Formats: sequence, C-alpha cells, structure tokens
Amino acid sequence: MDWKALIKFKSFETLVGDALVALRSKGSRITDLNKGGVFRTLVELASQGVADIYKLILSVAPQGFVVYARGRWLDLHCQGMGLSRFPATRTRGLVVFGRNKPGGNVVIPSGTIVKTGVGPSGREMRYFVEEETILPDGALQVAVPVRAEFEGASYNVGPGYIDRLVTHIAGVDTVYNPEGWIVEEGADEEDDESLRQRYLGRWDELSTGATRAGYTAWARSVPGVVDVAVDDRFPRGQGTVDVIITGSAGAPSQDLIDEVQAYLETRKPITDNVLVRGPETVTVDFDLTLHLPRYEGEAAVVEGQARRVIQALFLQDEELGVPVLGIGESLYQARLIGLLMQVEHVRNVVITSPTHDVILSPGQLASMGTVNVTVERVDQA
Repeated sequence: MDWKALIKFKSFETLVGDALVALRSKGSRITDLNKGGVFRTLVELASQGVADIYKLILSVAPQGFVVYARGRWLDLHCQGMGLSRFPATRTRGLVVFGRNKPGGNVVIPSGTIVKTGVGPSGREMRYFVEEETILPDGALQVAVPVRAEFEGASYNVGPGYIDRLVTHIAGVDTVYNPEGWIVEEGADEEDDESLRQRYLGRWDELSTGATRAGYTAWARSVPGVVDVAVDDRFPRGQGTVDVIITGSAGAPSQDLIDEVQAYLETRKPITDNVLVRGPETVTVDFDLTLHLPRYEGEAAVVEGQARRVIQALFLQDEELGVPVLGIGESLYQARLIGLLMQVEHVRNVVITSPTHDVILSPGQLASMGTVNVTVERVDQA
C-alpha cells in the first residue's frame, strides 16, 4: 500500500516550496526569501509543524487496518474480537540427576540450578529445580522437575543439552535432560503476524460446518500452538480429519496435543472423526564446509554463526529473523546456501549432507540432527 499517495503526503521541502510559490502568486512584497532570513525562517517553522502532522498521519493511518497494524494498535483491533496476545511462558520439564555408584538418600533442594553449555546463540540456558526431590537410597538416578530461568522458546532445548550442575550437591555426579523431557513448552510472546492470522481466522470460526480454515483457526486459538496443518482428505477413512500441530519446540508435547484435541471436540461437527497429532519428524543431518578468504574472518566465529543459522531453521531466533520450517515445508539446498552465504566473510558453501533437497509430505516436519561445520581457508580470487 502506497500510504504517501493515499494521504497525499508532502515533505518539509515541498511545503516550504509551495508556501513561497503561493506568496509570490499573491503579490507579496517580501523579497528576502533566502535561507537564514527572518521571513524564510518563519515560513520554515510553520511548514515544519505541518510536515510533522503529515508524518504523524503516515504512521497512524496504517494502524487503522488489521492487515497493517502493529503492536498495541493490533492488540486494540483484536480486543474487539475477543482475542488477546499470548504471553511469553517458561519451559518446564524433567531433568535426570544421577550418580556413578549407589549410595544413601541425597536431597536435591528446590532452587538448585542446572544449565546448558554456551549454544550457537552465545548464551547459556539456566533452569531451577521446582521442588525438593530425593534421590533414593540405592538408586542411581531420579527425574527432577525444573523450570527455565526466563520465558521464551529458546529454553526448549533438545535432549542432552542440559548437562551442567551449577549448584554443587554432594552425591550427584551427572545431570542430563532425556528425550521428551519437556512437560510444558516455553514460548515467546506472540508476535504480530501470529496474532493477525488468528484475528483473520476468527471469521472462519463462524462457519456452522468445519472447513480446513476453521480447524486451523480453532487449533491456533490454543496457547502454545505454533503451526497447524489439516489433512481433510479422509486420512483414516470416510469422515476423518487429522489436525497436525507443532509447538515452540517443534514436535508438540502430549499435553498440548490433548488440550487441542479437547478443544476441537467442543467445536467440530458431530459427524467428524478428528485426530490431533504431531507431525512425522524427518531428521536432517548437516555436514558442510565453509570457505573463507586466506586472511579474513575468524574461523571459530564463522563456524558458530553458521551453526546458529542452521538452528534458526528449526527453532525461532528473532534476532536472525530466519523463518522456521513449518509442517510439510521442504528444505532446499539453495535456501541453505543462501542463508549461509550471508554470514560475514563466507565466500562459498559446499554441502556434503544432506546430499539433495529434503522434500517433505504435508504431514512431515524437518528436525535438526547432527551438525558438522568445517571452515577452510582459500586464496581470494
């Protein structure tokens, strides 16, 4: 939308020029219109006030339309539809505390801190034990409930990432987060585009039947749901519909699946057999080589940035702004190369794995496997 053309926007320079032309056309006897002159200064002061009003209108006008509104303006639109922005939430899960040989009871106090190493984002993720737990006499390990230090989807780390005990506990030798450790997924505050789509999807909910758009809108209205795909081509027989969802960590937790299932059961037509499930994950391993000029850039920094770019394809990184792969979205080598070529000093990217484009079906979701990044120096052309 060309908002300047719509509101007939005029810049400060245009307003000053128009004012001087108007004065001359009216037969003004003032001849000293040079910059710095008293009269020219008065004209510029008045024009600046009008120019500021034009700028204000230019910034406010788009906020009157849902498809262009941002921030608080979008919140106000959504309030009229009974919608509010999903707040940021903390990750909660179970971390295993273990020891190398049997012993007596070990108390793991509430507030004990565990953490990850420094990840591709350059940060450590810390988690606090939620309630006092006992590692029983003779047992080698126990699952302990923890919560993230802060809100955000970045705390939904993969298995094995939490491996460091910050608070020393005599009798505890190891900590780790197992597969499926997340109980409640952490989430960032809902962004404008997600909220906008829920607003627009509200109209699809008004249908007395159940369209694909309707199921999508209903599923998105449950906090924690990031992406939705609907298979309404009778995947399990006549009258069946599969609603495939993801959460902030990719594959949804069982609690999130159950919550969406329960909500859809209250909205769907009685004749529909609806199943909410997570996508079939397709693990993608990465093995690639980055070429740097002989004397430019630091190899370790470039390697870290490349790993962060790859991770951003699977886990939202607001700073990088790389769109996360959605359900059924294929990963093309050309896209991967394009993203990595944006890393400073990278001159070429050679991909060993995946060996070809990763083409996914509508119910599949790409999942990050192992990442191996090699940096090589080459003579600059």
